[in-house]
Amino acid sequence: MLCIQTIVIKIGSAVLTKKNKSLNIKVLKHLAEQIAELHQEGHRVLLVSSGAVAAGKGIIDALSKEKRRAIRRHMYSGLGQSKVTQAYQEVFDAHKIPVAQVLITRDNFAEKTEFENLMSTLEGYLKCRVIPILNENDIIANNKKNFGGNDLLAALTAASIRADKLIILSDIDCLYDKDPNLNKNATPIHIVEKITPEIEKMCGGSTSGIGLGGMISKIRAIKIAQESGIKCFMGKGTKKNILHNVVDTKKPVGTYFKPVQKKQARFKHWLKYCSLPKGTITVDEGASKALKKRKSLLFVGVKAISDGVDVKDTVLIVNEHNEPIGTGKINYTSKEIKKALRKKENLKVIIAADQLSL
Repeated sequence: MLCIQTIVIKIGSAVLTKKNKSLNIKVLKHLAEQIAELHQEGHRVLLVSSGAVAAGKGIIDALSKEKRRAIRRHMYSGLGQSKVTQAYQEVFDAHKIPVAQVLITRDNFAEKTEFENLMSTLEGYLKCRVIPILNENDIIANNKKNFGGNDLLAALTAASIRADKLIILSDIDCLYDKDPNLNKNATPIHIVEKITPEIEKMCGGSTSGIGLGGMISKIRAIKIAQESGIKCFMGKGTKKNILHNVVDTKKPVGTYFKPVQKKQARFKHWLKYCSLPKGTITVDEGASKALKKRKSLLFVGVKAISDGVDVKDTVLIVNEHNEPIGTGKINYTSKEIKKALRKKENLKVIIAADQLSL
């Protein structure tokens, strides 16, 4: 019996881009046909697709003399996004599969209400058998608050929607112990139990010239999904029937990353991975040990707090060596805490245990 799965598929710009940096429609349609078949088998599919910059580049370069690199990239993306969606639409229309274009910013994940609205909308699409096509809204995204590429967007979406699988397709067939472009004796790694600091260290940067994310961004994104209880795969997007091989068989295609823990409650996941802390609170060793036992943060353990924090803001909790411990929603403003520390007053619970994620 077929096991119906919720699958997030991320297709990178290196997969969808030709050598002349234009959109590769042939590859896009081949992958879209596979996605359509997975959908018809009953799987719930969310697609995170790059390619907008490549699709818009040629037209904008012929029309515009804009020299500011960031603005030019925004122009590429804005024009190209509709072309990418249209290309997918043509394939899915032939299979009578409706699609929805979903443009997202980092703030949509960071703001709790927007996050809940986004998840409800995506779940609504899946229930009525619509394939959402997600991408970052590059026109309004800024350098200080963005995803840094679609790898993170895909991982956060997979973890938030509580997907069964995250599939990241790139221009490399699997993870290697060395850069295969520089080392002919690089050894492929087909199974990863856990992403270690050593694995992160050996991964290099982007070489495509179009996309924002390199191997390190993929590994860090997969780590989020892996820690969220999701099975992750990374493989070469141009390989024939790659999606069928990953979803339906146990062949050693690409690299398989095993989940390292069970799925978290959505709120705890949001706190840890999606929220953007508004400040930092420093705690002593006693508080650090208590927090690791899932206890509340009491005022007695607080050493310092950064400025600008309001009630119910999300804050990063660090120890006295500035090492991260967790993230939580705070019950006081930074002004109230600073005043209490200065006057040696006492406050009640600073961060409740149920408002904390380690």
